[in-house]
Amino acid sequence: AMKSSDVLEMSIVDMNTVIKSSEDIRQFCLSKGLSDRISTQLSLCVEEIVANTIKHGFTHDDHEHNADVRLIVDEDKCVIRIRDNCIGFDPTNYFELHKSDSPTDHIGIRMVMKMVNEIDYINSLGLNNLYMIINR
Repeated sequence: AMKSSDVLEMSIVDMNTVIKSSEDIRQFCLSKGLSDRISTQLSLCVEEIVANTIKHGFTHDDHEHNADVRLIVDEDKCVIRIRDNCIGFDPTNYFELHKSDSPTDHIGIRMVMKMVNEIDYINSLGLNNLYMIINR
């Protein structure tokens, strides 16, 4: 059974919260005995994806938006779920459509794709759900 202490949940509403949340994630991971490298990768993945969500998703209408992040740490892997109520957007599909030879094009999503072992997107009940797995 999973202990509640192995789960970190947060709601991100603006760019200021992104930076703080990124650091909170890193500290949480370190406190769970994850390596500095993996802790940093997890925090960067969240920072990159959520910053993009805020930049591109929060601005399309005048609804209230937020990105809910859940990080689960278990013996062999870390799972990040980012859920938002913005316009439907699949970063995995976007990545496939925008593959480019230029190393600087879409550098954020490319960085995330390199760091994760698995990534999966589901739109359900009008919510974007992005799952990222990094093996320990």
